[in-house]
This record gives sequence, C-alpha cells and structure tokens, in this order.
Amino acid sequence: MHEDGYGRWVDRRTGQARTYPAESKTLDPHEWYADHDWVLDVSKIAELKKRVDRDATLVFMCGVAAGDAEAWEYFDVVCALAIDEATIRARIGRSR
Repeated sequence: MHEDGYGRWVDRRTGQARTYPAESKTLDPHEWYADHDWVLDVSKIAELKKRVDRDATLVFMCGVAAGDAEAWEYFDVVCALAIDEATIRARIGRSR
C-alpha cells in the first residue's frame, strides 16, 4: 500500500490518525476498512496547489478519500470514472 503523504488513515470511532499495519500477519483487511477511512489532508493539498500554480506544472491525483469534497476547490478539474463489474473484470483478465 502506497501512502503519498496527501492523505492519512483515520479511525472512524476516535477520529485519530492511524498507520496501516501492512506488515501485520494477522491483519484482516475487511475489519481494517470497516473501522478506518482514508482522508485527504486538505492543508497539504492546498500547499500542493500553491506549488503547482507557482511552478506552472501539471499534477494528476487519482483515488477516493472520505471527505474529498473539502479538497475539490484546489483542483482545476474533478472527474469520476465509473465502470461496471463485467468490464473491469474483462480488462484485468479475470472475467467469469
């Protein structure tokens, strides 16, 4: 799992930031995802936007995060790509 620094795992009950236990041999990912959200760090997104504007560079960010609408004002374009299960399975070679 890659964590790029623009988001963090947050415990849904406590609101506390957590580290994904990638090295755990007993990790049940279903339990982890049920108890945690991936949340964008809006202040870091705002800093990135300032650098991109200053340097006239282009940046693409992909993914989904809880509360991501709070960061949308820092993007010039926001789009959602949707695909049905049969198409995605065929594209990754696991069609049934």
